[in-house]
Amino acid sequence: MKIAFATIGDVRDIRRGSGTPYYLWQELKKQGCTVHLIGPVKIDTPLPTRFLKYVSAKSGKKYVSYLDPFVGKVIGKKVSQTLVQLDYDIILTNDYCIAGYTQTKKPIILYTDAFFPHNYSENIHPWLANLSSIGVYFYQRTTARGIKHAYKCFFASQYAMEEAKKYKVSRNKAFSVIPYGANIEQPINFSPKTANDFLQKKGIDLLFIGKDWKLKGGDVAVKTARVLNERGINACLNVVGIDLSDSVRDSFVKFYGLLNKDSIIDRKQLEGLFSTCDVLIVPSKAEGYGLVFVEAAAYGLPSLAYKSSGVMTAVQDGRSGILFALAEDEIAFANQIEFWYKRPEVYANLSNGARRYYEQTANWKNAVKKLIKEMEKTL
Repeated sequence: MKIAFATIGDVRDIRRGSGTPYYLWQELKKQGCTVHLIGPVKIDTPLPTRFLKYVSAKSGKKYVSYLDPFVGKVIGKKVSQTLVQLDYDIILTNDYCIAGYTQTKKPIILYTDAFFPHNYSENIHPWLANLSSIGVYFYQRTTARGIKHAYKCFFASQYAMEEAKKYKVSRNKAFSVIPYGANIEQPINFSPKTANDFLQKKGIDLLFIGKDWKLKGGDVAVKTARVLNERGINACLNVVGIDLSDSVRDSFVKFYGLLNKDSIIDRKQLEGLFSTCDVLIVPSKAEGYGLVFVEAAAYGLPSLAYKSSGVMTAVQDGRSGILFALAEDEIAFANQIEFWYKRPEVYANLSNGARRYYEQTANWKNAVKKLIKEMEKTL
Protein backbone atom coordinates (compact mmCIF):
# COMPACT_ATOMS: atom_id res chain seq x y z
CA MET A 1 0.00 0.00 0.00
CA LYS A 2 1.27 3.47 -0.91
CA ILE A 3 0.31 6.01 1.75
CA ALA A 4 0.60 9.80 1.66
CA PHE A 5 1.01 10.71 5.34
CA ALA A 6 0.12 14.40 5.63
CA THR A 7 0.83 16.32 8.84
CA ILE A 8 1.30 19.95 9.88
CA GLY A 9 4.51 19.15 11.77
CA ASP A 10 7.61 17.18 10.87
CA VAL A 11 6.97 13.45 11.34
CA ARG A 12 10.73 12.83 11.41
CA ASP A 13 11.01 14.80 14.66
CA ILE A 14 10.40 12.31 17.48
CA ARG A 15 9.60 15.22 19.81
CA ARG A 16 6.55 16.31 17.81
CA GLY A 17 3.21 15.18 19.18
CA SER A 18 4.92 13.16 21.93
CA GLY A 19 6.44 11.05 19.17
CA THR A 20 3.12 9.64 17.92
CA PRO A 21 3.48 10.57 14.21
CA TYR A 22 7.07 9.29 14.24
CA TYR A 23 6.24 5.88 15.76
CA LEU A 24 3.19 5.52 13.50
CA TRP A 25 5.35 6.25 10.44
CA GLN A 26 8.02 3.77 11.49
CA GLU A 27 5.51 0.97 12.10
CA LEU A 28 3.74 1.56 8.79
CA LYS A 29 7.08 1.01 7.06
CA LYS A 30 7.82 -2.11 9.14
CA GLN A 31 4.52 -3.60 8.01
CA GLY A 32 5.36 -3.15 4.34
CA CYS A 33 3.78 0.18 3.41
CA THR A 34 5.40 2.77 1.19
CA VAL A 35 4.97 6.06 3.05
CA HIS A 36 5.30 9.48 1.41
CA LEU A 37 5.66 12.17 4.09
CA ILE A 38 3.93 15.47 3.44
CA GLY A 39 4.99 18.03 6.03
CA PRO A 40 5.90 20.11 7.81
CA VAL A 41 3.43 22.44 6.11
CA LYS A 42 4.54 26.04 6.62
CA ILE A 43 2.34 28.95 5.63
CA ASP A 44 1.97 32.66 6.24
CA THR A 45 -0.98 33.44 8.50
CA PRO A 46 -3.87 34.64 6.30
CA LEU A 47 -5.11 38.21 6.80
CA PRO A 48 -8.63 37.17 8.00
CA THR A 49 -7.04 34.95 10.66
CA ARG A 50 -4.79 37.76 11.89
CA PHE A 51 -7.79 40.10 12.03
CA LEU A 52 -9.87 37.61 14.03
CA LYS A 53 -6.99 37.04 16.47
CA TYR A 54 -6.70 40.80 16.94
CA VAL A 55 -10.44 41.34 17.48
CA SER A 56 -10.66 38.39 19.86
CA ALA A 57 -7.70 39.65 21.90
CA LYS A 58 -9.29 43.09 22.16
CA SER A 59 -12.33 41.51 23.79
CA GLY A 60 -10.17 39.47 26.17
CA LYS A 61 -10.71 36.21 24.30
CA LYS A 62 -8.45 33.70 22.55
CA TYR A 63 -8.46 32.82 18.88
CA VAL A 64 -6.23 29.94 17.78
CA SER A 65 -5.37 29.14 14.19
CA TYR A 66 -5.01 25.35 14.10
CA LEU A 67 -8.72 24.87 13.31
CA ASP A 68 -9.22 28.16 11.47
CA PRO A 69 -10.89 27.66 8.04
CA PHE A 70 -8.76 30.36 6.36
CA VAL A 71 -5.62 28.60 7.52
CA GLY A 72 -7.21 25.30 6.55
CA LYS A 73 -7.77 26.42 2.96
CA VAL A 74 -4.14 27.45 2.54
CA ILE A 75 -2.85 24.23 4.10
CA GLY A 76 -5.23 22.14 2.02
CA LYS A 77 -4.04 23.83 -1.14
CA LYS A 78 -0.38 23.15 -0.32
CA VAL A 79 -1.06 19.51 0.46
CA SER A 80 -3.13 19.12 -2.72
CA GLN A 81 -0.31 20.54 -4.84
CA THR A 82 2.18 18.11 -3.28
CA LEU A 83 -0.12 15.13 -3.87
CA VAL A 84 -0.17 15.78 -7.62
CA GLN A 85 3.51 14.79 -7.75
CA LEU A 86 3.09 11.53 -5.81
CA ASP A 87 2.06 7.96 -6.62
CA TYR A 88 -0.21 7.01 -3.72
CA ASP A 89 -3.30 4.95 -2.92
CA ILE A 90 -4.64 6.68 0.15
CA ILE A 91 -4.09 9.75 2.34
CA LEU A 92 -3.55 9.42 6.08
CA THR A 93 -3.66 12.47 8.36
CA ASN A 94 -4.10 13.42 11.99
CA ASP A 95 -5.31 16.93 11.15
CA TYR A 96 -8.88 18.15 10.64
CA CYS A 97 -7.79 21.00 8.35
CA ILE A 98 -5.88 18.65 6.04
CA ALA A 99 -8.78 16.19 6.01
CA GLY A 100 -11.31 18.93 5.33
CA TYR A 101 -9.57 21.10 2.74
CA THR A 102 -7.34 18.77 0.72
CA GLN A 103 -8.62 18.32 -2.82
CA THR A 104 -8.15 14.75 -4.03
CA LYS A 105 -10.05 11.87 -5.57
CA LYS A 106 -8.27 9.37 -3.34
CA PRO A 107 -9.76 8.39 0.05
CA ILE A 108 -8.68 10.34 3.12
CA ILE A 109 -8.26 8.56 6.46
CA LEU A 110 -8.38 10.67 9.63
CA TYR A 111 -6.60 9.09 12.62
CA THR A 112 -6.30 11.35 15.65
CA ASP A 113 -6.68 11.79 19.39
CA ALA A 114 -7.77 15.42 18.97
CA PHE A 115 -11.32 16.69 19.18
CA PHE A 116 -13.20 19.96 19.50
CA PRO A 117 -16.37 19.74 21.63
CA HIS A 118 -19.62 19.82 19.71
CA ASN A 119 -21.15 21.65 22.66
CA TYR A 120 -18.57 24.20 23.75
CA SER A 121 -20.34 24.87 27.04
CA GLU A 122 -19.32 21.32 28.04
CA ASN A 123 -15.63 21.91 27.30
CA ILE A 124 -13.34 20.42 29.95
CA HIS A 125 -9.95 21.19 28.42
CA PRO A 126 -8.12 24.26 29.86
CA TRP A 127 -6.33 24.85 26.54
CA LEU A 128 -9.70 25.46 24.89
CA ALA A 129 -10.99 27.82 27.59
CA ASN A 130 -11.95 31.45 26.96
CA LEU A 131 -12.28 31.18 23.19
CA SER A 132 -14.09 33.88 21.24
CA SER A 133 -17.56 32.98 19.97
CA ILE A 134 -16.53 33.47 16.34
CA GLY A 135 -13.58 31.16 16.99
CA VAL A 136 -15.81 28.44 18.43
CA TYR A 137 -18.10 28.74 15.40
CA PHE A 138 -15.22 28.37 12.93
CA TYR A 139 -13.50 25.54 14.86
CA GLN A 140 -16.70 23.52 14.92
CA ARG A 141 -17.20 24.07 11.20
CA THR A 142 -13.64 22.96 10.43
CA THR A 143 -14.00 19.89 12.65
CA ALA A 144 -17.27 18.94 10.96
CA ARG A 145 -15.73 19.48 7.52
CA GLY A 146 -12.74 17.29 8.37
CA ILE A 147 -15.00 14.47 9.58
CA LYS A 148 -17.27 14.78 6.55
CA HIS A 149 -14.50 14.76 3.94
CA ALA A 150 -12.62 11.85 5.51
CA TYR A 151 -13.68 8.49 4.11
CA LYS A 152 -13.10 6.86 7.50
CA CYS A 153 -12.36 8.35 10.93
CA PHE A 154 -10.32 6.57 13.58
CA PHE A 155 -9.73 7.87 17.08
CA ALA A 156 -7.29 6.95 19.82
CA SER A 157 -9.95 7.12 22.51
CA GLN A 158 -13.62 6.32 22.92
CA TYR A 159 -14.21 9.83 24.26
CA ALA A 160 -12.81 11.52 21.12
CA MET A 161 -14.90 9.26 18.88
CA GLU A 162 -18.11 10.02 20.79
CA GLU A 163 -17.44 13.76 20.46
CA ALA A 164 -16.92 13.35 16.71
CA LYS A 165 -20.18 11.44 16.33
CA LYS A 166 -22.10 14.35 17.84
CA TYR A 167 -21.42 16.39 14.70
CA LYS A 168 -23.72 14.04 12.74
CA VAL A 169 -22.20 14.94 9.38
CA SER A 170 -23.13 11.64 7.74
CA ARG A 171 -25.30 8.70 8.66
CA ASN A 172 -22.96 6.24 6.95
CA LYS A 173 -19.68 7.67 8.27
CA ALA A 174 -17.35 4.94 9.54
CA PHE A 175 -16.04 5.64 13.05
CA SER A 176 -13.80 3.37 15.07
CA VAL A 177 -11.40 3.41 18.04
CA ILE A 178 -7.80 2.29 17.53
CA PRO A 179 -5.81 3.11 20.69
CA TYR A 180 -2.39 4.60 20.06
CA GLY A 181 0.62 2.47 20.88
CA ALA A 182 3.22 3.33 23.51
CA ASN A 183 5.85 5.69 22.10
CA ILE A 184 8.78 3.69 23.43
CA GLU A 185 11.05 0.91 22.32
CA GLN A 186 10.06 -2.59 23.44
CA PRO A 187 11.30 -3.04 27.05
CA ILE A 188 14.13 -5.60 27.20
CA ASN A 189 14.21 -8.40 29.78
CA PHE A 190 10.85 -7.37 31.19
CA SER A 191 9.54 -9.25 34.19
CA PRO A 192 6.24 -8.35 35.89
CA LYS A 193 6.33 -7.08 39.45
CA THR A 194 5.31 -9.57 42.12
CA ALA A 195 3.73 -9.04 45.50
CA ASN A 196 7.09 -9.73 47.14
CA ASP A 197 8.85 -7.21 44.90
CA PHE A 198 6.39 -4.58 46.04
CA LEU A 199 6.80 -5.28 49.77
CA GLN A 200 10.56 -5.88 49.87
CA LYS A 201 11.34 -2.34 48.69
CA LYS A 202 10.08 -0.97 52.03
CA GLY A 203 8.89 2.11 50.21
CA ILE A 204 7.30 3.17 46.97
CA ASP A 205 8.56 5.11 43.96
CA LEU A 206 5.88 7.18 42.26
CA LEU A 207 6.39 8.51 38.75
CA PHE A 208 4.81 11.70 37.38
CA ILE A 209 5.36 12.69 33.73
CA GLY A 210 4.03 15.92 32.24
CA LYS A 211 5.10 19.36 31.00
CA ASP A 212 1.94 21.14 32.20
CA TRP A 213 2.09 20.92 36.00
CA LYS A 214 -1.40 22.29 36.61
CA LEU A 215 -3.23 20.44 33.83
CA LYS A 216 -1.56 17.11 34.62
CA GLY A 217 -2.33 17.40 38.35
CA GLY A 218 1.20 17.79 39.69
CA ASP A 219 -0.01 19.28 42.96
CA VAL A 220 -2.23 16.24 43.60
CA ALA A 221 0.75 13.95 42.99
CA VAL A 222 2.89 15.85 45.52
CA LYS A 223 0.10 15.89 48.09
CA THR A 224 -0.41 12.14 47.62
CA ALA A 225 3.25 11.46 48.35
CA ARG A 226 3.08 13.79 51.36
CA VAL A 227 0.08 11.94 52.80
CA LEU A 228 1.83 8.59 52.36
CA ASN A 229 4.94 9.79 54.17
CA GLU A 230 2.81 11.18 56.98
CA ARG A 231 1.26 7.70 57.31
CA GLY A 232 4.67 6.10 57.65
CA ILE A 233 4.97 4.84 54.05
CA ASN A 234 8.28 5.90 52.54
CA ALA A 235 7.18 7.48 49.24
CA CYS A 236 9.36 9.20 46.66
CA LEU A 237 7.82 11.17 43.79
CA ASN A 238 9.93 11.26 40.61
CA VAL A 239 8.92 14.11 38.29
CA VAL A 240 9.75 14.14 34.57
CA GLY A 241 8.86 16.91 32.11
CA ILE A 242 9.31 19.96 34.30
CA ASP A 243 11.66 21.26 37.02
CA LEU A 244 9.97 23.11 39.87
CA SER A 245 12.69 22.46 42.44
CA ASP A 246 12.76 26.19 43.30
CA SER A 247 9.13 26.15 44.44
CA VAL A 248 8.46 22.52 45.41
CA ARG A 249 11.08 21.74 48.04
CA ASP A 250 9.77 18.59 49.68
CA SER A 251 12.67 16.22 50.25
CA PHE A 252 10.69 13.29 48.83
CA VAL A 253 10.27 14.96 45.39
CA LYS A 254 12.96 14.52 42.72
CA PHE A 255 12.86 16.59 39.53
CA TYR A 256 14.48 15.33 36.33
CA GLY A 257 13.33 18.09 33.99
CA LEU A 258 12.48 17.44 30.36
CA LEU A 259 13.88 14.17 29.02
CA ASN A 260 14.01 14.12 25.21
CA LYS A 261 13.44 10.81 23.46
CA ASP A 262 15.83 11.79 20.68
CA SER A 263 18.69 11.86 23.20
CA ILE A 264 20.16 8.43 24.01
CA ILE A 265 21.15 9.58 27.50
CA ASP A 266 17.72 11.04 28.27
CA ARG A 267 15.93 8.05 26.79
CA LYS A 268 17.96 5.64 28.92
CA GLN A 269 17.19 7.68 32.03
CA LEU A 270 13.47 7.62 31.25
CA GLU A 271 13.58 3.87 30.63
CA GLY A 272 15.36 3.47 33.97
CA LEU A 273 12.61 5.35 35.78
CA PHE A 274 9.91 3.24 34.13
CA SER A 275 11.81 0.12 35.20
CA THR A 276 12.48 1.08 38.82
CA CYS A 277 9.31 2.99 39.75
CA ASP A 278 6.23 1.21 41.05
CA VAL A 279 3.26 3.42 40.11
CA LEU A 280 2.49 6.08 37.53
CA ILE A 281 0.45 8.92 39.03
CA VAL A 282 -0.78 11.58 36.59
CA PRO A 283 -4.06 13.10 37.92
CA SER A 284 -4.91 14.91 34.69
CA LYS A 285 -8.38 16.42 34.36
CA ALA A 286 -8.38 16.29 30.53
CA GLU A 287 -6.50 14.23 27.93
CA GLY A 288 -7.04 13.53 24.26
CA TYR A 289 -5.72 10.05 25.00
CA GLY A 290 -2.89 9.76 27.54
CA LEU A 291 0.17 8.17 25.96
CA VAL A 292 2.13 8.18 29.19
CA PHE A 293 -0.29 5.66 30.68
CA VAL A 294 0.30 3.05 27.97
CA GLU A 295 4.04 3.73 28.09
CA ALA A 296 3.93 2.91 31.81
CA ALA A 297 1.85 -0.19 31.06
CA ALA A 298 4.67 -1.50 28.87
CA TYR A 299 6.78 -1.69 32.03
CA GLY A 300 4.03 -3.16 34.16
CA LEU A 301 3.40 0.07 36.05
CA PRO A 302 -0.21 0.41 37.24
CA SER A 303 -1.59 3.91 36.72
CA LEU A 304 -3.48 6.12 39.14
CA ALA A 305 -5.48 8.80 37.38
CA TYR A 306 -8.81 10.56 37.11
CA LYS A 307 -11.70 9.11 35.14
CA SER A 308 -11.51 11.81 32.45
CA SER A 309 -11.89 12.00 28.65
CA GLY A 310 -9.25 9.96 26.80
CA VAL A 311 -7.74 8.53 29.99
CA MET A 312 -10.68 6.12 30.16
CA THR A 313 -9.25 4.38 27.08
CA ALA A 314 -5.55 4.69 27.91
CA VAL A 315 -6.11 3.19 31.38
CA GLN A 316 -8.26 0.10 31.73
CA ASP A 317 -9.90 0.71 35.11
CA GLY A 318 -9.30 -2.26 37.38
CA ARG A 319 -7.03 -3.94 34.81
CA SER A 320 -4.07 -1.65 34.13
CA GLY A 321 -4.74 0.90 36.84
CA ILE A 322 -7.32 2.63 38.99
CA LEU A 323 -9.41 5.62 37.90
CA PHE A 324 -10.97 8.05 40.37
CA ALA A 325 -13.93 10.41 40.08
CA LEU A 326 -12.92 14.00 39.34
CA ALA A 327 -14.19 15.09 42.75
CA GLU A 328 -11.68 12.87 44.59
CA ASP A 329 -8.45 14.31 46.01
CA GLU A 330 -5.05 13.09 47.19
CA ILE A 331 -6.61 11.12 50.03
CA ALA A 332 -8.24 8.71 47.56
CA PHE A 333 -4.93 8.21 45.73
CA ALA A 334 -3.05 7.63 48.99
CA ASN A 335 -5.73 5.25 50.27
CA GLN A 336 -5.36 3.10 47.16
CA ILE A 337 -1.59 2.82 47.56
CA GLU A 338 -1.93 2.03 51.25
CA PHE A 339 -4.46 -0.68 50.34
CA TRP A 340 -1.84 -2.26 48.08
CA TYR A 341 0.45 -2.61 51.07
CA LYS A 342 -2.25 -4.59 52.82
CA ARG A 343 -3.12 -6.59 49.68
CA PRO A 344 0.09 -6.73 47.59
CA GLU A 345 -1.39 -9.45 45.38
CA VAL A 346 -3.88 -6.85 44.09
CA TYR A 347 -0.98 -4.63 43.06
CA ALA A 348 0.75 -7.58 41.38
CA ASN A 349 -2.41 -8.38 39.40
CA LEU A 350 -2.60 -4.80 38.17
CA SER A 351 1.07 -4.86 37.20
CA ASN A 352 0.45 -7.98 35.13
CA GLY A 353 -2.77 -6.53 33.74
CA ALA A 354 -1.00 -3.36 32.64
CA ARG A 355 1.62 -5.34 30.76
CA ARG A 356 -1.03 -7.51 29.09
CA TYR A 357 -2.95 -4.40 28.01
CA TYR A 358 0.22 -3.13 26.37
CA GLU A 359 0.96 -6.47 24.70
CA GLN A 360 -2.58 -7.12 23.48
CA THR A 361 -3.80 -3.61 22.63
CA ALA A 362 -1.70 -0.51 23.30
CA ASN A 363 1.31 -1.11 21.03
CA TRP A 364 2.00 0.27 17.58
CA LYS A 365 2.31 -3.14 15.90
CA ASN A 366 -1.25 -3.95 16.90
CA ALA A 367 -2.61 -0.46 16.15
CA VAL A 368 -1.06 -0.27 12.67
CA LYS A 369 -2.17 -3.80 11.83
CA LYS A 370 -5.77 -2.74 12.49
CA LEU A 371 -5.30 0.54 10.64
CA ILE A 372 -3.87 -1.16 7.53
CA LYS A 373 -6.70 -3.69 7.53
CA GLU A 374 -9.27 -0.87 7.55
CA MET A 375 -7.43 1.05 4.82
CA GLU A 376 -7.27 -2.05 2.66
CA LYS A 377 -11.05 -2.40 2.99
CA THR A 378 -11.34 1.20 1.77
CA LEU A 379 -9.26 0.48 -1.32
